[in-house]
Amino acid sequence: MNKRKSLVGSVRLITTIFLIILSLLILTIELTIHRKDHIQTLNSAKEDFYRQEKERMECEVNRIIERFSFQSERVAQSTRNEVKNRTKEGYTIARAIYENGRDNKSTDLLQKEILETLRLLSYRDGLGYYFVIRLDGVTLMNKAAPFVENQDRREDRDREGNYFIKDMVKLAREEGEGHYSYLWFKQNDLESDIEKTSYVKHFEPYDWLIGTGLYAEDIKNDLQKSLLASIEYVYSETINYVFIIDKEEGEILLGQNKGQNLREADAMQRFDDFRKLSEEGGGFLEYPALTPEGVECQQLIHVNEFEEWNWIIGTTVYTDKLETQREEIILHEHIIQRQEILRISVITFLCVLIITLLLNMINRYFLQDISSFSRFFKQAALDDIPLEKELLRYRELADLGEYANQMVEEKKNREEERHKLRTLESLGFLAAGIAHDFNNALMGIFGNIELALMSLDNNDAVQSYLSRAIEAMDNTKSLTGRLLTFSRGGRPDLHPLSLKTLFSPGECYSILRNNIELINNTESSELQILADRTQLLLVLEILFNNCNEAMPDGGSIHINAEKTNLLKSFPSQLSGSFIRLEIKDTGKGMDKETCGKIFDPYFSTKDTGRGLGLPTVYNIMKQHRGHIAVKSEPGEGTTVSLYIPEAPPSLTEADSVYP
Repeated sequence: MNKRKSLVGSVRLITTIFLIILSLLILTIELTIHRKDHIQTLNSAKEDFYRQEKERMECEVNRIIERFSFQSERVAQSTRNEVKNRTKEGYTIARAIYENGRDNKSTDLLQKEILETLRLLSYRDGLGYYFVIRLDGVTLMNKAAPFVENQDRREDRDREGNYFIKDMVKLAREEGEGHYSYLWFKQNDLESDIEKTSYVKHFEPYDWLIGTGLYAEDIKNDLQKSLLASIEYVYSETINYVFIIDKEEGEILLGQNKGQNLREADAMQRFDDFRKLSEEGGGFLEYPALTPEGVECQQLIHVNEFEEWNWIIGTTVYTDKLETQREEIILHEHIIQRQEILRISVITFLCVLIITLLLNMINRYFLQDISSFSRFFKQAALDDIPLEKELLRYRELADLGEYANQMVEEKKNREEERHKLRTLESLGFLAAGIAHDFNNALMGIFGNIELALMSLDNNDAVQSYLSRAIEAMDNTKSLTGRLLTFSRGGRPDLHPLSLKTLFSPGECYSILRNNIELINNTESSELQILADRTQLLLVLEILFNNCNEAMPDGGSIHINAEKTNLLKSFPSQLSGSFIRLEIKDTGKGMDKETCGKIFDPYFSTKDTGRGLGLPTVYNIMKQHRGHIAVKSEPGEGTTVSLYIPEAPPSLTEADSVYP
C-alpha cells in the first residue's frame, strides 16, 4: 500500500522552501542592486560631489551677500532710531536739571549746568555727541566745533547749499522735534563733509533746541566690522573659508591672508580675474595652490560682488580636502550597504521564523478540525449524529461541516421516509387483504339480501328491514374503498386541472365550520396541475377537517399557490416543475415531536380519530408523484405544502395520464 503524505506537513515544507528561496532571491537582488549602486557611486562620486560642493559654495556666498544687503538696509533706520532716542535722553537730563534747580538756582547757573552736562555726554566711543542752539540761531554748545559757540550760525550752509541751522530751528519751532540730515565735518577733521543724520527737540524752558547726530559712514563702518568678525568666527573651523576683498583698494578684508593687498605684482592677475568675474555676475575659478600644511593641490574659488559696499566676496576650498570628504562618504555608503544587507537578512530570518510558528499553530488547529471530521465520519457510519461546527476554527472547514450535516440530515430524512413507506406498505397490504375479504363477504350478503327482496311482496313488512340492511352495506362498502385508497392510494386518473376551479364553494366551503374564514388567493390563478380531481378533493377534505379540529374557536385558512422547480437535493428526491399549494391555518399548531408522527398510521391527536387521514394524503401525493411537507409551531398555526406536478401546456382537460 502506498504511503500517503501529510497535507499539513507538505504545505509547511513547501512554504518553508518557498520562503528560503524567496529570501535568497531577495538577498541576491539586493546584493546585485547594491553592487551596481556601488559601481555607479564610485564612477559618479567625484563629479556629483564637486557639483554639490560648487552649489554649496555658491549658496554660501549668496547667503553672505543677502545678509549684508539686509543689514545695510537697516543702517539708515537704525541710525534714525538711535539719534532720536539719544536726543530724548539728553532732553530728559536737561529737563531734570531744570526741574531740580529752577527754584533755588539762577537762570545763568542752570543753563551753564545743563550745557556742561550735555558736553560731557557721548556715545558710540565719542562718535555721537550733543549740540544746543538757541532758536535765534546762536550755537550755545557744540563739542565737535567749540569755535562756533556763542555765534549766530543761521547763515551757515552745507556743501549742497542747505541752511541747516535755519532748517533745524524752524523744525523745532514748528513741529517741536524731528529728524534732519545734512553734510557736516567730522570731529578732528574740519575739511570733511559727510552726511550726518540728526534729531532735534525743542527745549521750552529756555527756547532752545537740543540735538545729536551720527555720521552714516561711522554706522556703516561699525556694521562692516561687526559682520566681518561674525563671518570670520563662523567659517574659522570649516574646510572652506570665506574671503572678502575691497574691489577698489585690493585689500583682503577677511580671509587667509587678511591685510594683504592683491595689487602687488604676484597677485595682480588673480585680483583682475576676481574683479572681472564678479562684475559678470559671479562664477568659479580654479588655481594650483599649497594648503596651509604645504600640500600641493587645486584651489576651487567662487566669487561674487556686493555692489553697495564695492566688495568682492568669495569662498574657497582645497580639493585635497574634498577628496578626503569624498572617500569618507564612499566609506560611509559601504557601511550603510552592509547594514542594509544585514537588516534584510535579519528581517528575512524573522519572517521565516514567524511564518513557521504561524504554520505550526495553524497545523495544530487544522489537525484538530480534521480529527473532528474523522470522529464525525466514524460516528456517522453508525449513528446520525451531526458535526459540532462550533469546534471548527476555519470557515472553509465549517462550510464543509455544514454540508456534512446536511448530508446526515438528508440521510436521516430518507431513512425516515423509507421507514414510513415500509410501514405504510405493510399496513397497506394488510388493509388491502382485509378490504378484499370484507368485500367478498359483503358481496355474498348483498346478493342474498337482494334475492330475498325479490321473493317478497311489495307490502311485506320484512322488505323495509332488508332495504335498510342494503343501505348499511353500501356505507360499509365505502369504508372498504377508503381502506383500498389507503393501501394503494387508489390509482389516480390524472388530468390537467386549473387551481381556480378546484376550490369551488360547493366542494370546499361546505366542509368548514361557519366561524372559519377561507382566504383563497388562487381564484385568479392561471396555474394548472396534473391531478386526479376526486382524490385531490379527498385530500382537501381531510386537510380542512384537520383545520376544523385545530380551530374549535374559529380562525382563518389561507390558500396560496406558486410555481417552483425542485432539484434532486429536495427531501423527496423529486425534480422538475411543480406547483406548490400552501394551506395555512391559524390554529393551535403542534410541537416538533407530534409533527414527526402525523403520517404514522393510526396516530391521532383526537380521542375519536382513526389516524388514517394524513397517511391517506401521504399515499395519494406519492401516487401523484408529488410530496407533502408540514411545518408547525405551538401557538403559530400549521402550514401544509402540497407539491403537485405542473400540467404540461400541451395537455387539455380531456387528456388523461396514468402514472
